[in-house]
Amino acid sequence: MKTKWHISFDAYDVPGGASTILEPAGCGSDVAYVLEVSVLKEIYVKVELDDGDPRIAKLHELLNRYGIKPKEFDYIEYSDDDLQKSRLLWMHRDIREYVSAGLMEGTKYDMEAACPNCGTGARQTSALYIDSEHRSRLRKHRAIGTWDGDVLVDGGMAKKLKDANVTGISFGEVRARLKNKKWSMVAREQILISHTMPPMRSDLANEDPKYLCKVCQRGGRMYLPDKPYRVEDLEGMQDFNVTWEWFGEFWPKPKEKKRHAKRPSPGVLVTPKVMNIFREAGVKTFDWTPVFIEE
Repeated sequence: MKTKWHISFDAYDVPGGASTILEPAGCGSDVAYVLEVSVLKEIYVKVELDDGDPRIAKLHELLNRYGIKPKEFDYIEYSDDDLQKSRLLWMHRDIREYVSAGLMEGTKYDMEAACPNCGTGARQTSALYIDSEHRSRLRKHRAIGTWDGDVLVDGGMAKKLKDANVTGISFGEVRARLKNKKWSMVAREQILISHTMPPMRSDLANEDPKYLCKVCQRGGRMYLPDKPYRVEDLEGMQDFNVTWEWFGEFWPKPKEKKRHAKRPSPGVLVTPKVMNIFREAGVKTFDWTPVFIEE
């Protein structure tokens, strides 16, 4: 395993945008990811570099020149041996390859038991609708994640999971929302996960409390903490599980544009058995992080 640095910032107010900083720093598409969100007036930039890479200092110099204070943290990149020995892995989508789906695309949810502030606890009651413009991206991959944390697989992948007797899942229909408000079927299935892990250890605080939902305390968490569970928390664990906590930013629902709302989503935790099935099928659209257990 090795230490890497994650550096993110908003380049919206920089003349020339992200390239003004990334190009002179020598950060190409192999280490940098750029996402422009026009409706929020943001140009989100994420850079991942090995600890000790000289480009880190150059990046800081340029960010300081434009008065930008980045968000940054170091993390461990794990070896295959580390992954295979872990009892649980956090399965998260590749930030560069995903499809937009969920509330913004017209998926229906039962909000009766949901948090009125961030939407945590909403229960999906319809097929999963995706952005029709992302169908070509969907067709390139046997499995892919959505912006809201769902996992979509083709029929062959669904059969592999069933044949391997993977536990904790069923499958749901996926549709594409068309511009004329109609829809079409998509040759993918949504993995529906039935088992929810217990709340993480109460002595662990959220690393970014400013994002935490002030109402339910579940939505808006940003990172999975170190050793979030004790051995006894693994009782009833399945091959697929979701966290009780919900992760990622949430956008309050605008009154005039209901479909622009975004909720946080639970983390997906799986066993190495699941990772190996995806890897052996050639799937490269997910990352895997060991979840360490407090003994």
